[in-house]
Amino acid sequence: MRFFILWIAAILLSGCVTEKHYTLTETDTKNGTVRFSCNFTMFERPEVAADPPLHVLAWQECRKLGYPLVKVEPKQETLCLEKSSNGDYCVNTLVSRIYQCASDTSGER
Repeated sequence: MRFFILWIAAILLSGCVTEKHYTLTETDTKNGTVRFSCNFTMFERPEVAADPPLHVLAWQECRKLGYPLVKVEPKQETLCLEKSSNGDYCVNTLVSRIYQCASDTSGER
């Protein structure tokens, strides 16, 4: 019985591999930025789908904003949306990648 309980606990704590997709959550014409986000819970081990690559989607959105280029390295932000009942850990996390659009080859707007 003890082995069974430990086995169940190990499975629950290991988390499930979950395929996640970033979705477009914000575009800012004034600052020339494009934000993609996805969220996951503490029991998920997210694997981000890479088809199509996120920088390609960012480039497409930058073009819609009037910018011909996008910096390939995004800024990443992590935000805890919900903490555990005792506040010790995050149970729901939002991860965002913010891409900077550019208007010339030096990467400046």
